[in-house]
Amino acid sequence: MVTTSSTIATAAPQRPDQAIDTTGRAYTQATNPNASMPDDGIYLYGESSQPGQIGQEYLVFEANQGKVLGAVYMPQSEYSCFYGTLDSKQMNLTVIDPYNQTALSHTISREQRSPIAIVGERLSLDHRYSAITYPYHVGLEGYQAISSISDSDQEILRVCRDNYQARVTE
Repeated sequence: MVTTSSTIATAAPQRPDQAIDTTGRAYTQATNPNASMPDDGIYLYGESSQPGQIGQEYLVFEANQGKVLGAVYMPQSEYSCFYGTLDSKQMNLTVIDPYNQTALSHTISREQRSPIAIVGERLSLDHRYSAITYPYHVGLEGYQAISSISDSDQEILRVCRDNYQARVTE
């Protein structure tokens, strides 16, 4: 089995009935100091901040009560489904090779930022590990958050759900 690593920070997901606020408006929100998971919902990240760019890699996944299920893909190419868990320090994923269906381990370390409130544009803060989850902030090392999830992203996620949902609930 091959194991690889990258880094993730927490964020508010995009839900079908709620878009992410990317306007840079001021907000504060009480957080649970014991919270270690992002909110349940669907997330999309890309090597490009623009969706659907040829040659760029994207991750679409759904977080649900500390479990994740999704896919890594390149537009107009194949995709690999993954499933796993999310704890206070990392995502522990099993990525399925689309050609031979072998399972590969992949760990994505969580990187936590420590703002309590944001006013105006993005803040530039040192990265620190913390058990506190802050909403409306997304970051994956090497990837950028994308607030709109396309029908194609939803379809890829649906196929992965259909094929691997039972493994997520085990």
